[in-house]
Amino acid sequence: MQIAVTFRNISSSESIKNYAEKKIKRLERFLKTSNLEANLVVAVEKFRHISELSLWVNGEKLYGKEEAEDIYAAIDTVVDKIERQISKLKDKRPRKIAESVLTTTEESSADMPRIIKTDRFHPKPMDVEEALNQLQISAQDFLVFLNTETNAICVLHKMKDGNYELIEPTI
Repeated sequence: MQIAVTFRNISSSESIKNYAEKKIKRLERFLKTSNLEANLVVAVEKFRHISELSLWVNGEKLYGKEEAEDIYAAIDTVVDKIERQISKLKDKRPRKIAESVLTTTEESSADMPRIIKTDRFHPKPMDVEEALNQLQISAQDFLVFLNTETNAICVLHKMKDGNYELIEPTI
């Protein structure tokens, strides 16, 4: 891990630098890689202590800026902020993988036929002759009805050659 600490409007201090490096190295345990580059800028403006931390993790930049009354508190809060960003980044990655898996399954299912419409209705009780008459006067190709003779739900289908097909389920 490469850590660069820069001081602005404040004299360089080994104790602040060591404290900052210790805190920033703590972030390594949240990441599986040791290929990290961190830049910390510590500044004092009037009565404010400012710490800015930029962390590059595998090409992604995480940035945090915090102000506090004490320089150590500013370093603590900016490291905590970056820690939260790392956890958000870790949460996003599995989601992206899951989304890519979903899109590939959707693409593969695009080749298969799908049910695009579902109709629900209560079949009317009638005999086969009445169902045939109903189908002849309607513009539909089939009729679902409750056969009064067998007490079963049947389908009467008008075939392309003009004949009719009766479909009776057996249980």
